Amino acid sequence: MQSKSVRNPILAGILLVVVGLLFLLWNFGVFSANAQTMALVAAGLFAVAGLGYLVAYMVFRRQSWWLVIPGFTLLAVGGLVYLYWRQVPFVWMGVVLFVALALAFAVIYFTNRRERWWGLIPFGALLVLVAMVVLNDAGVTPPFLGAVMFGGLSLTFALIYLLTPERSTGHWPLVPTAVLAAMALVSLASGLRQRYPTMEALVNLWPLLVIGLGVALFVVAITRSGKEPAPVALPAEPAPAEVAPAPGAEVHAMAEPAPQPARFARAPITLVEPAAPVAPKPPQPETSADEPADIYQLLESAPPSGDEPAPKEQT
Repeated sequence: MQSKSVRNPILAGILLVVVGLLFLLWNFGVFSANAQTMALVAAGLFAVAGLGYLVAYMVFRRQSWWLVIPGFTLLAVGGLVYLYWRQVPFVWMGVVLFVALALAFAVIYFTNRRERWWGLIPFGALLVLVAMVVLNDAGVTPPFLGAVMFGGLSLTFALIYLLTPERSTGHWPLVPTAVLAAMALVSLASGLRQRYPTMEALVNLWPLLVIGLGVALFVVAITRSGKEPAPVALPAEPAPAEVAPAPGAEVHAMAEPAPQPARFARAPITLVEPAAPVAPKPPQPETSADEPADIYQLLESAPPSGDEPAPKEQT
C-alpha cells in the first residue's frame, strides 16, 4: 500500500495531464461544436473537486488544514473557466482567484486562531493584491498604489497583534506595522505632491505623522511591559478511556480475593549481644562477729588485680 506522501503527487500529476489534454484538444477545435457544454462541464468538474477537498477537511480530517487550499483553488479554477466562457475581462478573473485563496487562509486562521495566527499574513497580502489589481484597472497612479500596498500590509500585521488570543505571539507585529505604515505615508505624500502641487507646504508636514506613530508605539510598549501576563489555565488531564471488548467476546468481572488469616504467629527476631561471663568469687573465710579478722588471710584470698600477675602455685 502506497503512503500518502507518494499517492498525493501521483493524483496531482494525473489531474494535470488530463487538464492539459483537454485544453490541447480545445485549442485545436475538437470541442468547437459543443463549446458551451464542455465549458460548463469543465467548470462543474473543478467545482466538485474543490468541494470534495472542503468536505474532507470539515468531516474527516479537520487537523489537515492544507486541504482548504486546494479546495478553494479548484473552486476558483471552476469559476475562471466559466468567466472565460462568458468573456469576462481578465482583471476580474485575477480578482476571483486571489479572493478564493484569501478565503482559504481565512478559514485556516479562524479554525485555530491560537496556533495558526500566521494565516492572517497571506490573507491580508492577497486582499491587498486584489485591491491593487482593481485600482490599477481603474487608472490609479503608482504612488497611490504603493500607499495602498504598504498600508494594507501594515494593517495586516496590526490585525495579527490585535486578534491573536492573549497576544501569545508577543509584540513583534508592532514593528512591521510601524515600518510599513511609514512607507505608506511616504508613498501617499509623493502622490499628493504630484497631483496637488499647491498643497506641497502641507504635504511636507507628513513626518509629523511618523513621529506620532513612534510615540504611540513607545507608549504601548511601556504600558504593556508593566502588566504581568495573565496565568494560563492548564487543561485538565483526560480520564483514561475504557477499551471496548471485541465483538463476540465475553467479559467476566473478577472479584478481588479476601485476605487470608495468618496460620502461625511468629515472634519477632531480635539480636541481643551475649553478656560477658562473670568469674565466681572465691569463698570468703567465715568470721564471727566477736573474733577479729586476720588481715593476712584477707589479702591472700583477695582476687588478683589487672596490673599484677597472679601468684604461681607452689608444687
